[in-house]
Amino acid sequence: MTANDSKINLPSGSMVDGLTISTSDVDSGVAINRIAIGANASATVDNTAVIGDSSVAQVFAGNGNVLAGVVTGAAIPTITPVYVGQMFIDTTNTKVYIATGTAGSSDWSVLF
Repeated sequence: MTANDSKINLPSGSMVDGLTISTSDVDSGVAINRIAIGANASATVDNTAVIGDSSVAQVFAGNGNVLAGVVTGAAIPTITPVYVGQMFIDTTNTKVYIATGTAGSSDWSVLF
């Protein structure tokens, strides 16, 4: 590839350094900037990147920093946060929480 190439065409299920790249549900004929990586990943909205399915809880940048993740629910969070800094949005009571620990559901603090 050259610096001007804009895409790599690989068949669905191709392995690149242990990484599965899935092209299912990505219509390259009309799609714009759709990326789906991992088992059961589906990118059906333009300008999105999907990594894995709902079982993926954390995504790390190359430097090891956790990229922000948001969980939504219809009440105060009763789940245990996966990592410090994880966000939870209560869509019923319009409140936003941030995880300050990972020991239990009491580790959520209300932001607003």
